[in-house]
Amino acid sequence: MRLRGYRAGRGAWLVICTVALLGRAAAAETPPKPDLPKTDPSNAVIIGRSVKSDVSPPLRSIPPLPPKPWTTVREMHEPSETEGWNGPQQPFVRDGALQDSFGPSATTGSLSAPIQNFAGVNNIDGVYPPDTNGDVGPNHYVQWVNKHFQIFDKQGASLYGPAAGNSLWSGFGAPCEFRNDGDPIALYDPIADRWLMSQLTSASPYGQCIAISTTPDPTGSYYRYFFQLSTTTFYDYPKLGVWTDAYYMSANRGSVAAIAFERDKMLQGQPARYLEFDVSTSYAGTMLPSDLDGRALPPSGEPDFFANRAGNNNIDIYKFHVDWNDTASSTFTGPTSLATATYNWLCPSTRGCVPQAGTSRRLDGIGDRLMYRLAYRNFGDHESLVLNHAADVGGGQAGVRWYEIRDPNGSPAIYQQGTYAPDATSRWMASIAMDSSGDIAVGYSVSSSSIYPSIHYTGRLASDALGQMTQGEMTIINGSGAQTGVASRWGDYAMMAVDPGDDCTFWFTTEYMPSTSAASWQTRIASFKFQNCSPCTGVVCHPLDQCHDTGVCEPSTGLCSNPARNNGAACNDGNACTTNDACSSGVCTGGAALNCDDSNLCTADTCDSLSGCKHTFQDADNDGRCDAQDCAPNDASAFARPAEVGNLRLAADRVTLAWDSAAPAAGSGTVHDVVRGDMRQLPAGTGPETCLASGIAGTTTTDPATPASGEGYRYLVRGRNVCGAGTYGFQSNGTERASAACP
Repeated sequence: MRLRGYRAGRGAWLVICTVALLGRAAAAETPPKPDLPKTDPSNAVIIGRSVKSDVSPPLRSIPPLPPKPWTTVREMHEPSETEGWNGPQQPFVRDGALQDSFGPSATTGSLSAPIQNFAGVNNIDGVYPPDTNGDVGPNHYVQWVNKHFQIFDKQGASLYGPAAGNSLWSGFGAPCEFRNDGDPIALYDPIADRWLMSQLTSASPYGQCIAISTTPDPTGSYYRYFFQLSTTTFYDYPKLGVWTDAYYMSANRGSVAAIAFERDKMLQGQPARYLEFDVSTSYAGTMLPSDLDGRALPPSGEPDFFANRAGNNNIDIYKFHVDWNDTASSTFTGPTSLATATYNWLCPSTRGCVPQAGTSRRLDGIGDRLMYRLAYRNFGDHESLVLNHAADVGGGQAGVRWYEIRDPNGSPAIYQQGTYAPDATSRWMASIAMDSSGDIAVGYSVSSSSIYPSIHYTGRLASDALGQMTQGEMTIINGSGAQTGVASRWGDYAMMAVDPGDDCTFWFTTEYMPSTSAASWQTRIASFKFQNCSPCTGVVCHPLDQCHDTGVCEPSTGLCSNPARNNGAACNDGNACTTNDACSSGVCTGGAALNCDDSNLCTADTCDSLSGCKHTFQDADNDGRCDAQDCAPNDASAFARPAEVGNLRLAADRVTLAWDSAAPAAGSGTVHDVVRGDMRQLPAGTGPETCLASGIAGTTTTDPATPASGEGYRYLVRGRNVCGAGTYGFQSNGTERASAACP
């Protein structure tokens, strides 16, 4: 589905009406009134919560709902607005990025033929268009079309379905359980290893039904949500993207809605909020949110990017930052308008313009918008967005205009662009993505007056000339009939994804016609890759630990293997109580135990694995073996810390200093330290002092120095033994004074 009308007068009225009504609804659903973000006055802001959430039984245990009986093919719901393409024909200009060389290049042949190629869901419900969508995970492919989804393994075997979309909401309640309105999106969340499944409600209450798998298994249980966005305004053509801080969505509601859903809460099954900006643009066309590919995440705090095709020859880039801790700090800023090479709009004045074989009925070109997805990838030294839309390359023939935009969060710029139309066949309804090597692949529909609607793809290597699809064209399946339904509906979108398992293999799904009928469309799911792409591109293998080499990246998985070193390599097992540690079979093994014996019977010798040897004093009298060093206070033979010395004096020669020994006396191991100071510092004892002598076993020492004329020296002495040091004494009065370190 897609919103077609953007008449200025009516569009302005719709914006005002939508904001007023939704503002009331949000306040009613989430009392008290939520805080509103600061934003440009031209942008209306709404904050709300999921009106309902639960956890489902395992999907595999839920019987798929059958399709409803039908006899006449039905066009999916369209809003009552006039068609978005209903404008005047502009003068034709030469396409400024039209690729005009398609000969073989030095790298031609790198693009593989289809690896997997199997049937997806067909037109079970008798509707068109199918809105073909699907994504790939490590072990599954999930496809969803109007109005059924199916889960496959990666060899194409069906694991569940096809099932009506609302089978996923069995037992959930209105409206998700009882409505099956389509415009589906199935996405794999590579950050969380989960699946996102979503479809809209096209009648009041208008909103989005979103389910998040509780495990990596898409056939298991889901956290289910209904976000009511309005009771009066239809949110059409929703497109979602996975980002680090939210699931982002764009939708058409007369103006453009840019919405962030609270991803962290949804991954836990908790009630979740949404924050919505009303984006008024001069061209109220469809926006796309960026969707993450690859193993490298966006830089921390980086906003999600929204892109819009802004009229002729411009791509607009916006930044959506949501702050769930302070919603008032959330912003939607832009645009940064990027001038493109000239091109011509496809189908500017008519709905069906793409020819097909066997009928005069033409197909919808949907030339007024960017086509899903806006694929983001972080290469470390740069970030890229790839996107595409259809263009008229002459005579109403459709070609695929594609772009790579770099530095989206800094100074966005179109790094390369091209229009692919190698012959007279129309190519449109495309989807584009980039692998881990920077190679780009585009899948699309092809049709002409001599070719039935079919599915092809092409691509380029990162090393190829800019703006060129150099790898030739491959076929997924050729159609065998034409679509003759009067509505001409085709698409409305397709999906190119990159396999997270190797970050190289592309998976593409879209529709084709197996036979001529009003709308007997069938879908196809196919994978392919560039032969040069390696999952190891950009992967740096670090040593697993000190007993492993740097390691080698395994080409099949992109994971690092770390072979063991030879036995005997030195290492550190982290235990301070072992020595001569060595590697054995890839494990660091401790060698000999550390010897902590200090040969002192008065200490207990132990080893701490973090700090090493510890020597803790113990009373080890044990039959007198420690008497000379025994300091235990309750031992009769114990010694104590020395007292102050007594009777400090100078001998008659005025050179020899003597004192009385401090208790305990001989046998305690007591020694003496002597410091000398200037007599002028005598009262306070605060002046500079020097260590005259230390460790003196006796009670005398000499000082050969002579003070200056009119000056004198003072001395301080203390006793010291294994039990500690006494205080310094001054002369015979024993007054303690400050002193220099000694020893």
